[in-house]
Amino acid sequence: MFVLVPLGSDQSVRRWPWFTIAVIAICVVVQIHEQMVAPSEADLEAAAEHLADASREASQATSPDDPARVDLQAAADQLRDLTKETFAAQWAYHPGKSSLLDALLCAFVHAGWLHLIGNMLFLWLVGCNLEDRWGHLPFALLYLAGAVASVAAYSLAHPSTPMGLVGASGAIAAGMGAFAVTHYHAEIRMAYFIASTRVRSGTFWVRALYALPIWFGLQLWLASREDDITPVAYTAHVGGFLFGAAVAAALRLSGVEAKHLIPAANKGLEWEEDPEFLEAHQLIAAQRHRDALPLLRSVLAKNPQHAPARAASVRVAAALGDRATLEPALAGEIDRLARDRRHADVHELYALAEQGGADVPLSDRALAQVIHAAAEQRDVDLVERAMRRLVIEHRDSPVIPKALYQTAQAQAAAGRKDAAQRTLNDLVARYPMDPVTELARRNLAS
Repeated sequence: MFVLVPLGSDQSVRRWPWFTIAVIAICVVVQIHEQMVAPSEADLEAAAEHLADASREASQATSPDDPARVDLQAAADQLRDLTKETFAAQWAYHPGKSSLLDALLCAFVHAGWLHLIGNMLFLWLVGCNLEDRWGHLPFALLYLAGAVASVAAYSLAHPSTPMGLVGASGAIAAGMGAFAVTHYHAEIRMAYFIASTRVRSGTFWVRALYALPIWFGLQLWLASREDDITPVAYTAHVGGFLFGAAVAAALRLSGVEAKHLIPAANKGLEWEEDPEFLEAHQLIAAQRHRDALPLLRSVLAKNPQHAPARAASVRVAAALGDRATLEPALAGEIDRLARDRRHADVHELYALAEQGGADVPLSDRALAQVIHAAAEQRDVDLVERAMRRLVIEHRDSPVIPKALYQTAQAQAAAGRKDAAQRTLNDLVARYPMDPVTELARRNLAS
């Protein structure tokens, strides 16, 4: 089994994505309703199998009065009677029979919790950023129009299918197509889970420029193998993606995005930055940290809530080895950056603190975050140094086993196989009952 899901991207947003949140909330409420009124899984599977078998038999029939066609209608009636109380039955889109309203409503109902969760993860990935870039209403229009476009693509490919279409994936695919045009430079954080002879899991970063076209190519290939009783409407994914990409490209090439959408979305979000902070920022970029420090202190004296100035002051203190400033602030800044998944910034900040020579004590949590960030940045030397600190300064910490495992993975990725094996052996010997130790044993066995 192989599972791949998005956890987010490196793109920040400036406001709550209310339309995206509303769609997720509606879909969750609808799914709770489905759970309450749906027939038993066994009855539903039996009826669905009967319909699929009857559909295959009816496709070979040559006469309208053929018993196979009668059986197909009976199977369809049986499934409809079983599910008539569900929104899936009431809102599913049937090509040639359903209305435009059904084309919209079908995007809010899903065929189970896994179907819903998978779709909502992808919606959150692209919806937040598109809604922030264009505004609530333009993104809502794209989403709803994408739902209709994906349904139209499905109808063109399967005009006589007995299967009803449900799910938000076509509308979300439109968002993915638009995201591929507007945020092609974004880095997407993906989580993977592999279960075969042994279980593997982890995360990695990939640029949208590569990830989304690969996803589209896979959907296109699967759509070419689709038939009228397919359980997954890949043609809807293809149609939605192409529609979203075309809309985003048209908005950009026509100048509508730059002249109207982005300025309207930015309205009310502009601010005038403190000139002293801007000057300090330039000095930091020029490595003139000592000159930047009084400017940052002045900014914070005027506005103690100036978050960028607080973060910059920690960076400057790290570079200067200013222990008095760094000691109360370094762990908190590492934690903030780690929670925002800004691993490169965590790595850079800790490296600056090392170079500055301010031997500041850190919590076990902060050191574990540094180890994770350095592993993400493939700096195995820093991983090993932070790991030694963690073991020496927090010998009884519960985060050590996981940190040891991450250290071994970083060593192995850097080609230090012997060091990785020693680290894994140390983990197994010292923490035989910890859950992560089982992963270490499997790695040693392989």
